[in-house]
Amino acid sequence: MASDALSHVASAGVLGGALVVIGEDYGEGASILQERTHSAALKSSVPLLDPRNTLQSFARFVEEGFGLSEACNEPVFFSIRIRACHMRGTLACRDNVRPAISMRSPLEAPSFSLERINLPPFTYAMEAKKFEQRLPAARRYILERGLNEHRRGTESHLGIVMQGGLWNTTVRGLHLLGLADVRGRSAVPMLILNAIHPLVPEELLEFLRGKTRVLVVEEGMPNYIERDLKALAHDAKLDVEIQGKEVFSPHGEYVPALVIGGLRKFLVSANPTAQSVTAIEDRYAALTAHRDLVRAALPEPVTQNSANTMPPLVPDSGRPYNPVVTLNGWTLPWRMNNGVKEFHLVAEPVVREMAPGFKAHLWGYNGQSPGPTIEVVEGDRVRIFVTNKLPERTSIHWHGQRLPNGMDGLAVAEQTDIYYRTDGRPLDHGRHGAASP
Repeated sequence: MASDALSHVASAGVLGGALVVIGEDYGEGASILQERTHSAALKSSVPLLDPRNTLQSFARFVEEGFGLSEACNEPVFFSIRIRACHMRGTLACRDNVRPAISMRSPLEAPSFSLERINLPPFTYAMEAKKFEQRLPAARRYILERGLNEHRRGTESHLGIVMQGGLWNTTVRGLHLLGLADVRGRSAVPMLILNAIHPLVPEELLEFLRGKTRVLVVEEGMPNYIERDLKALAHDAKLDVEIQGKEVFSPHGEYVPALVIGGLRKFLVSANPTAQSVTAIEDRYAALTAHRDLVRAALPEPVTQNSANTMPPLVPDSGRPYNPVVTLNGWTLPWRMNNGVKEFHLVAEPVVREMAPGFKAHLWGYNGQSPGPTIEVVEGDRVRIFVTNKLPERTSIHWHGQRLPNGMDGLAVAEQTDIYYRTDGRPLDHGRHGAASP
């Protein structure tokens, strides 16, 4: 986004309501734009809406966004996460309202005020107005209109605070662990922040009071919401332990596997009464039991530590072909499994000597960067396993191949990322190709 231009608009203020809808690029999930948008909203003091991903919620918050803008005379950001692109269904809309100003009804007497020019000394008064008038007005609107949702539960000593855009994933995780139903009724009280800026201190403190443990589900860094909650609890001298990034991940997208793992850590340590710790662990074990089976079925990975040109790989199975020679590289072996060529790629940090005495720390595959050559023949059926040993999530996007959409490797839009474990073991394996002739 043009943050400088929006900052100027936010300083001068708007009349009549202005809503800036922020979508997300395919292939990159909420974390990147969420981080930048949240930071821009804070820097320019622009209200930011991140509503629950339901069609009816979107319909409501478009209207509420304009109302919020009119109430505080600021433009309002409306964030639509990429997870919303798969939603289907119906929604009830209000009747269209003819705008007061349009091509058919032009403004007859445009107003001009020298004090609204974004230049000193006028900007000093603008910034003061933001904090003295506009942000307090935004907080009043958020509170009076109930933009944030407080869902009560039986575990009154616990609580979960989340960005509205993560409600679907969080509730699904609670359901799988036995603490919520499919309609979102949770035993653990939840505060759903559909408006993540500005936060309303009295609303947050009301939620925190009487609780001993609170979990913050917040995608992106810095963890603005978690920090604000901890500061508010400290100032109010509340005896509540607030957790967030330490049970999830300090960065990256909050995909279901990551969220469920974090919820499990929090719930097991919090010892809820609605579900025993043993039952939670059993449910989590059942959800992740397939991982050991997948690891057992994987072809043994082959690693090459030398950057020398290796001899071509003469095919000993599959369709015949003339192998290629990869300069300063090698060809990845495969195994045949019921007529399918199976390869095993391992994404990992590698060290490569670029010149005598000059070593580069790189990311590559199977001990080398660039990775090995994969040779297949037209008509081959191919399956490629990927193990992630990088300190970051990854994916493999294929070019030049006609593949089912779910195997194209475009993270988030078509499949989840391949995550990693902090102890070096792969969190999950991705099977990125099963092309049929």
